[in-house]
Amino acid sequence: MACIGVFIGQCGVTIGLQILSSNPPSLTCYDGTQHAIFIDTEIKVIRRVPKQLLRSNNTFSDFPGCGGCFAKGLASAESFIDKIMDNIRVEIERSDCCMGFMLIHSLCGGTGSGYGSRITQEIKSLYPEMFVVNVAVLPFRTGENPIQSYNVLLTVDKLQQYSDMIVLVENTVVGQELAGKQKVSITQINEKIVSDLQIILRNCKQVPKRCAMWR
Repeated sequence: MACIGVFIGQCGVTIGLQILSSNPPSLTCYDGTQHAIFIDTEIKVIRRVPKQLLRSNNTFSDFPGCGGCFAKGLASAESFIDKIMDNIRVEIERSDCCMGFMLIHSLCGGTGSGYGSRITQEIKSLYPEMFVVNVAVLPFRTGENPIQSYNVLLTVDKLQQYSDMIVLVENTVVGQELAGKQKVSITQINEKIVSDLQIILRNCKQVPKRCAMWR
């Protein structure tokens, strides 16, 4: 059985790349590719995704930037949601038994917050019996975006309505756990997040009593 990964925004794409590097069985299709979709407005981030690991159309970057704003991201997602959901449907059909979805995105930027919220809503509306887990990364306390507090509040409100489980990850706290008094890089923080997420990915591999959808 499979879990489908949806990695949104620069934060989600970066973490998603580190997850795929470990070749998790719960995300791996029968042909060796991954049940994963990458979405970001910046083509330079999407170009880092190894195309041989994905179905050819499973990267999205052909939409305008969201300006670090939840509302702009949500409005932009509305124009592309059908195309994104078509690719998600294909990934479901490629799996022997799809258990659900793991969406990874930040709560700070416009793409992560806006697209993350809209895609979560659409997935739960179309596939209500499948589980939806959102791994939502909170911004650094020192501030990355002048409107990040509004983005966080609006996104969490949406996720509470449509997600089955929200895993909140705070960059500042993870950095403090790793560093003590030393400064750590964002790569090290992401590695720690990926390590902590392995338990969720392992549990997705367990055979359920009833699959949400059979191929």
